[in-house]
Amino acid sequence: MPSTGYVNGADFGIFVDDTLIAVAMDNQLQLTRNMIEVNNKDLPGDAEYIPGRGDGTASGNARLKYDAGYGYSDLFAIYNNGTKVTIRYSNGETGDDEYEFDAYLTELNRQDTDNEIGNVDYTFQKTGAITENTIT
Repeated sequence: MPSTGYVNGADFGIFVDDTLIAVAMDNQLQLTRNMIEVNNKDLPGDAEYIPGRGDGTASGNARLKYDAGYGYSDLFAIYNNGTKVTIRYSNGETGDDEYEFDAYLTELNRQDTDNEIGNVDYTFQKTGAITENTIT
C-alpha cells in the first residue's frame, strides 16, 4: 500500500544495482535541465529560453563500517573500475514512486576523524534518461 502523509527522509536510500548503500545518513537526488537561449535580433527585450537536455546526480553520505552490507569497499570498486551502475532512489515501499537511472560514481570522499566514526561521501552522475516507477 502506498505511503500517505509527509515523506520521512530516513526511509529513502540509494540502491546500487538493487542493493541498498548501507549505514547511510543523508541522500539527495538533484535533477537539472539545461536551458537554450533563443533570443535573436527579431526578439528584443528579455531573454527567452527553451528546455534542453536533462542532467542529474544522486549523492549522500554513510558511516564507515567494516561489515557493511554495501559499503566503502563496494563503492571504491565501482569507482576504481569506472563501472556503470543502475541507481534507484527509493524507499522500497510497494505503491510508492522511485526514480531510476544509469550512473557513474564520480566522487568518493572518505573522512576518518579522530574520536569519531568514519564517513564516506559519494556522488553518482546520471547518464541517459531517468524514469519514475511505481514500486511493485
